[in-house]
Amino acid sequence: MPLNGKSKAFEAITDIRDRVKSLQDAEKTREETMKSMEAKYEVRLAAIEKAMQERPGAISVPGVEDDKFSFARAIYAMASGDWSQAGYEKEVFQESAKRRDASLGNDQNLGNLVPTQVMKFIVPLLRSKLILPQLGVTMLPTLSGGVVEIPRESVDSTGYWVGENTAPTATDAGTEMIRLRPHKAAALIKFSNTLIRTGADAEPFVRDSIAKKLARLIQKAFFEGLGSGGEPLGIANQPGINTLAIAGVTVIKLQQMLEEIEADDADIGSMAWAFSPRAKAEIAQLNAAIATGGVAPILTNGDVSKGDAKTLLGIPYHTTSDISIDTTPNPDNTDIYLGVWAESIMGSWGALELKSTQEAGTAFEKDQTWVRAIQEVDVGLFHPTAICVGTNLNL
Repeated sequence: MPLNGKSKAFEAITDIRDRVKSLQDAEKTREETMKSMEAKYEVRLAAIEKAMQERPGAISVPGVEDDKFSFARAIYAMASGDWSQAGYEKEVFQESAKRRDASLGNDQNLGNLVPTQVMKFIVPLLRSKLILPQLGVTMLPTLSGGVVEIPRESVDSTGYWVGENTAPTATDAGTEMIRLRPHKAAALIKFSNTLIRTGADAEPFVRDSIAKKLARLIQKAFFEGLGSGGEPLGIANQPGINTLAIAGVTVIKLQQMLEEIEADDADIGSMAWAFSPRAKAEIAQLNAAIATGGVAPILTNGDVSKGDAKTLLGIPYHTTSDISIDTTPNPDNTDIYLGVWAESIMGSWGALELKSTQEAGTAFEKDQTWVRAIQEVDVGLFHPTAICVGTNLNL
């Protein structure tokens, strides 16, 4: 081979080696960057993953005996300062206060801040009769601090077909942050002291009154929150979700909602519908419309005694009046939701916080105890395209 031929071959080999080394260096830099990011968020991710595995369930806390602790007695003692009939409750509060460097104090106007450990035992944020746990929403019940960030992959790497001795083009995976911020839900509940003094007999009423007032407010914001006026940004207003106008609902439009999610590679095997009872009645009319053709009904109620699921197009559904009916237009309208709900997030900062008083406002003259309940929450989505909202269903 002529000398100049060897020289060109040598140059080509050197060029290939340089390109390979450049790619190797780029890959090494990318790996180092990813390792740095993983180390940065390792502690935070571990905490979030642990929280995601925790689900509000049975009302219990280690060291607290459910059959002895009375919510009604505790509230009355907090406000009146008379703990003579609430000795066990006082012991629970004092022990919890020691762990949190808190104090029961002697605030004559607002009573005492109930320790977080106790309140998680008393009133779970979302009780089983609400539909968010049934839908499978991811609960993060132990958030702390201000803004909570959850890293999410935003850019996928790309694969290429390449020829022999040809290097693929390098692509870097990218991440972004899901940010949750506390939004304060509050309620003021007024109880007759005569009712509270009855102790255990009043317990279900007291618990349900507080749970319903706040939990329903939070559930409504989960679906429809505006992200203003103190509300979190609800699912219907989250950027990036799928939407489909379904003014006159048809089987085809319902199937299109399913297709929107399926086309975005979400896990359609774990989907569920959510809509108002009036929306259910409207959709049920489709059963009669298709029955003449010998087609199986699209909406089924199931056999509750056998544990059968209620389904729409074979997908479980749940109803709640917390999904609004807009009565301004004519006819009325509402939205229906379809989603892989494990991709949605309901985060809460600590547990329910209570303060009580028998002195504020007209509480003294009416012999009442007023209880202020506060819960800080936010709503988020791991993947917005796992949700589809059918908008403006005519009723």
